[in-house]
Order: sequence, then structure tokens, then C-alpha cells
Amino acid sequence: MFLIINTNTLGKIVVALARRNNLIAERSVKTKFHETEKLLLNIHKILEENKFKLIDLEGVVVANGPGAFTSLRIGVVTANVLAFTLGIPVVGVKLSEVRDKVNKVDKVNEEIEREELETLVEIGFWKLKKGMRGRFVLPFYGKALRITTFPH
Repeated sequence: MFLIINTNTLGKIVVALARRNNLIAERSVKTKFHETEKLLLNIHKILEENKFKLIDLEGVVVANGPGAFTSLRIGVVTANVLAFTLGIPVVGVKLSEVRDKVNKVDKVNEEIEREELETLVEIGFWKLKKGMRGRFVLPFYGKALRITTFPH
């Protein structure tokens, strides 16, 4: 069983479970604040609803960018901590990899989002299977950070 985490979309958290490269459950939550608590709560809920425990996880796939600084870091840090604590592999998938494979013609947003999630699962599973995993995932912001610079 694999856990999928996507916090790249501002104001939205998606967690999912997959068996091999097949999506079996997903939870999508809109959020403005308290993303960390909501992410952890929804990971707990999706596992509980599907009668799994953290120890059943074999790996974690996380969308690691580009995205909003805080929400992206929350997802990546959570994935890294879970993987480290459970002793399981973790891989990051850039959303540009996902979006390049998704056909958006004649589809509504819900269909596109579902296909993007399924593609995230497929790419993540492929990376895990091919051994393209590290000990941790780094976030990819898509542009230079301005954490310590001040606007002039």
C-alpha cells in the first residue's frame, strides 16, 4: 500500500492510497489555514476508512512542486518524516511531469484533477519500482526563493 500526498495546490490537500499503481481511495480537502493538522488528520482518516494502519504502508509518493512555499513544504516534510519513521521509501514527483502526460482536451476540472492524481500514482510507483528514491525528497519551488530578501 502506498500513500500519495499532494499539497501543491493552494487551499487544497489531497491524500490517496494506491495498491501498486492503482488508485484505491482518495480524500480531497479545501483549506485556508492549519494545513499541517488537516493533512495529518486526513492521512489518519483515509487509512482508518480503508482499514489500514501506518505500518501497512510500503512507500510514500509526494508531489514536490512547483507550488506555494508553505503548503509544499508541509507535504514534503510530512512525507519525509513518515518515510523515515516507518523505514519505507519516499519519492517526489514534480507536477510538470504529471501535467505533461495528462490530456486536458474536452474535460472538466474534476476529470483533469482525477487524471492528474492517477498519473501522479503511476509515475510515483514507477519511480519506487525503478529504485529512483532517495532517503528524502526535496521541494521544488519553480522559482527563486525570496525568504531573506526584502522588496525595494
